[in-house]
Amino acid sequence: MGGQDSPGKPVRLLLRLQVAATLILTAAAAVVGDRQDALSSLIGGSIGFAGSLVYAVVALSVRTNDPQQAWRAQVLAEACKYAVTILAFVLVFVVYGTVRPLPLFVAFILTMLLYFVPLARVRQA
Repeated sequence: MGGQDSPGKPVRLLLRLQVAATLILTAAAAVVGDRQDALSSLIGGSIGFAGSLVYAVVALSVRTNDPQQAWRAQVLAEACKYAVTILAFVLVFVVYGTVRPLPLFVAFILTMLLYFVPLARVRQA
């Protein structure tokens, strides 16, 4: 994830924003709710972050000028992101029985909405 104008720059911004949002929501859930709300929020945000991280690793691992290869890498990265996200949710609901759905999904959805921030910044440049 190289230089100033590399494709990794918006990805790093997204990942930092997702971590920050997850931590802020977790702290807010701890203040407004209880430990279970905070933990559920942390898990939800972490699932969103994990999917993004997997996408970034897979998509940015292919360096090519061939549009078809680049497209294949993006499709593979998207498939891996969905697989990790689905597996994480299944594990959470199976293993961690006392998860609170509202803070879990609020944090997850917020991390997904943050995808638009780096896109907006790239369009402005």
